[in-house]
Amino acid sequence: MSQDLPPSERPPDPPRSSWEDEKEREKEQEKEREKEAEKGQQAGEKFHRDPISTAFWAGILILAGLILMADNLDYLPDVGRAEVWHWIAFGAGVAIVLEGLVRAVSPDHARPVTGRFILGGILIMVGLSGIVSTELTWPLLLVMIGVAILLNSLFRRR
Repeated sequence: MSQDLPPSERPPDPPRSSWEDEKEREKEQEKEREKEAEKGQQAGEKFHRDPISTAFWAGILILAGLILMADNLDYLPDVGRAEVWHWIAFGAGVAIVLEGLVRAVSPDHARPVTGRFILGGILIMVGLSGIVSTELTWPLLLVMIGVAILLNSLFRRR
């Protein structure tokens, strides 16, 4: 009957004991902890099940081994003052940029890619610095970083 009355005319609820308040607070805190733990597990599972990074880093190691083997067999071309590490850096940079491109177009494996483009660009420039003059490579690196930032801002997922 008191529920039929408007809220301003209802009698006040009977006072609750501090024990009941404490129990209710504990239940709410436990629910919050469970939600946070579930979020953490989901995020952790997402990153542990990501085969893209694993495949690209394995590819970089394979590429480095092949380049070192080609250098030992004298199959690497003599271009400029390029050494074996220039070729490895260039190959790793290309692989990292490719990984960023795959992530940019694949919604299933999407992650932030600006850092990948920047790291890949730096490695490409380090590799190219042994092939062409450094007067060309470092300004080109700045252009690549700017393009990566621009593309990231244009294609950012909301």
